[in-house]
Amino acid sequence: MITPTVFRVLLSPVLAAAAMAMSSVSVVTNALRLRGFRRPSSAREILHPSLRSIVGDYAYLAGIGVLALVVGAGALALGGSDPMSGMSGMSGTERPAITAAEAGVNARPVLTGALVPGSTVRIAYRFTDARSGAALTDLRVEHERPVHLIVVRNDLSGFQHIHPAPTGAPGEYAVDATFAAPGTYLLYAGFTRGGGQDIVAREEIVVGQPSSTASLTSSRVPVLAAPDVRVTLDAPGPVRAGAESRFVLRLEDPRTGSPLRDLASYLGAPAHVVILDERAGSFAHTHGESTGASAGHAGMATMQGPYGPEIEFHHTFPRPGPYKIWGQFQTADGRVITADFVIDVR
Repeated sequence: MITPTVFRVLLSPVLAAAAMAMSSVSVVTNALRLRGFRRPSSAREILHPSLRSIVGDYAYLAGIGVLALVVGAGALALGGSDPMSGMSGMSGTERPAITAAEAGVNARPVLTGALVPGSTVRIAYRFTDARSGAALTDLRVEHERPVHLIVVRNDLSGFQHIHPAPTGAPGEYAVDATFAAPGTYLLYAGFTRGGGQDIVAREEIVVGQPSSTASLTSSRVPVLAAPDVRVTLDAPGPVRAGAESRFVLRLEDPRTGSPLRDLASYLGAPAHVVILDERAGSFAHTHGESTGASAGHAGMATMQGPYGPEIEFHHTFPRPGPYKIWGQFQTADGRVITADFVIDVR
């Protein structure tokens, strides 16, 4: 995607291609109109053109405008299944993620093993078309994995970011997980189909006994994510529902205060960020970028770093209230570290 840094406007490459084509058409057709050019006989004719001349000019402009709209609409219609079309969620571009039900996909996991604390459970997803029952074989690899599974207890603790892998059976992906404590767990499986649509499948399970929902208190205190990594979260502007907010994550060595400038790419991005509201009703999985970067997430997917000390991300919160934010990073020596914060959205 094309992401201007000033206004952060996202333009589909399909529309960009259509605009380029129409630019060429308008230039060529306007040049061809010169074949009918007749030199004015006087200055008065230039200052006061005939009605026929005025109508001809405006008819040309209107025709080009209508043709541009038709080409743009056709490009969007034909580009709906293009792998380069806009997305959000996993790939971080413009089309919002939808639920599995909205996408017409069956995506309920099958768990094998005892659902008790400390036991290893196999979580298997078989993605199928809700109408035909046919297995989905068009899942795309986004941020180095076809499926990203976020597991968190409903009190918003016990965070895990794991990745079901293909089992060899059509449309089936599985991973082993361990639930350390009893409680109600939420599973958010995010994946992207070949047409570019991001999908999130939500499932709720109980390990041992149910747990209560979260009661969050705003906290932006720097987090000691590891003995040698301290993470702070800053929002340079007001955080309001319905408006895009910019956040900056800063990483430094707590022992010396020195900024960390050697972070490695983690799953194709400087950072992965997960956001949940207090009741776990609003879920988002987005990605960080180097502060001041001009490329969108798709461009960052091929970058390997190093990154730091500041990584920014952008998010629009759907409603006021407290939200929990997890940021994940990879250190130069390959460790994946997680820092979490709570913010209040006005």
